[in-house]
Amino acid sequence: MVLLWVITFSTLASVGAIIAASATLKFSEAKRTKFIPLLVAYATGALLTSATVGLIPEALENSAVTETEPLFLTFLFAIIGFFLLEKVIIWHHCHEEACEEKKMMGSLILAGDTVHNIVDGVLIAASFLVSVEIGIAASLSALIHEIAQEIGDFAILLNSGYSRKRAFATNMLSSLSTIAAAVITYFALETMENIVPFIIMISAASFIYIALADLSPELHKHKRDAKLVLRQLVFIAIGMVTVLLILTLH
Repeated sequence: MVLLWVITFSTLASVGAIIAASATLKFSEAKRTKFIPLLVAYATGALLTSATVGLIPEALENSAVTETEPLFLTFLFAIIGFFLLEKVIIWHHCHEEACEEKKMMGSLILAGDTVHNIVDGVLIAASFLVSVEIGIAASLSALIHEIAQEIGDFAILLNSGYSRKRAFATNMLSSLSTIAAAVITYFALETMENIVPFIIMISAASFIYIALADLSPELHKHKRDAKLVLRQLVFIAIGMVTVLLILTLH
């Protein structure tokens, strides 16, 4: 039963995100410019809440280690690791036309996406092995974040010379790594329960790093607009409440 949850939600967070993001290509640039910051704000709230209220407490509760230092050291080194990973493969989610990443080869973007998708797959499987509600919350956060990311990635690929069909097909192929990683992780971790809390801490570090290093800066790139800031805060709060409801009501 747990495997079915893993496959279903890893598919939703990968293939579902690609389909949702590709649908926005039919919108005008003006409409995308308006709703992307709100989607990013929602993803920020969901990611931070999943990590701090869902993943980290569950990792601590399910750990066989009596001392918490090893878990938090894992968290710390994971943050540094994601920073280095971003430096190496330019794992960055940009939605500005002048951004340097949009001038890079499409293959680099796809390589970075594949690594990112593998991390998401590991996260989703490890979360469901802890509990169904943690898995659903983590998957939802990954889905919302992936939609925001893929919208930007589609723009990068199109600016790199890809046709819409080719951009969709290559992104879809890259997204399948999420499902593969989730299934492999499920079978690998099922017999190694002791390392699941450490994987969960790495996943929490991934969510927090993405929210604070990648998504939050996007919310500060727009002109000073008190109404926009208020809308961003509202959507951050909605993202937080969504995850809290999943964790509470399931």
